[in-house]
Amino acid sequence: MVIKKLNVVSVASSLAIIVTVMVYLLPAAFLSGGLSVSAIGLPPLAWLAVLYMGIPCGTLALALYFKGFESLNPTGSATLLLVQLLVGLALASTLLNENLSLAELTGASLILVAVAVSSKS
Repeated sequence: MVIKKLNVVSVASSLAIIVTVMVYLLPAAFLSGGLSVSAIGLPPLAWLAVLYMGIPCGTLALALYFKGFESLNPTGSATLLLVQLLVGLALASTLLNENLSLAELTGASLILVAVAVSSKS
């Protein structure tokens, strides 16, 4: 697994990833219109809140995410990532009242079957 090979389990590594992604995505956000020039006029306290929620909270979440994968084998990691999709779909359906299409329900069923088969072996 790449995470284990690169030893990306520390808070410093997670911070480096967060900052690198931010640097690469800022120009794309401006060019695509996702971040408008009017947002630049936000008060400094609002920008501090954005940075606080983005950098320390994101870094901690990513560090804990990588720490969780440290003890898993590749099959367990793949299974966990598949289950993560199902949890997101279930939360969207229950909390946001999104209607699930037949294709989404079929895909979720196939993922459940794949997880069940992989956990048996």
